[in-house]
Amino acid sequence: MSRKDRKRVNPIEESRKWSEKNIDPPGFNRSLFENKGRGVRTTGRRNAGDFLDLCVDASEEDGRLGRLVNHGSKKEINCKMKLIGEVLCLFGTRDIHEGEELLYDYGLKSYPWNSKTNHLPLRDHSVCPISLLHLLT
Repeated sequence: MSRKDRKRVNPIEESRKWSEKNIDPPGFNRSLFENKGRGVRTTGRRNAGDFLDLCVDASEEDGRLGRLVNHGSKKEINCKMKLIGEVLCLFGTRDIHEGEELLYDYGLKSYPWNSKTNHLPLRDHSVCPISLLHLLT
């Protein structure tokens, strides 16, 4: 049975299922990106609206992939963070190709990586800002 023939799973219910299991869903891996540091890449194609990943506590280094999703510009964004219960969850905003990096808008423009003139040394900028929860509602 092809992916196209399968019945679509409710993305909110899927996010709750993985949250209850307290593990990352399959289909993603940690990658290093030049001038960014760590990030998350898909290992298969994803559809717009699909549940992608979750981040229980973005402020702590806990091994979860959702914490490593990087900020992207308007043209790069392919997912959106939503608060489901007490968990931050990523959902696709467009179809995402296999091997593509997951990127969403952190919501603030004052981050160093938004500056066209800033040339800071490479550091771990893969922060999923839990302090931005007010922007998700």
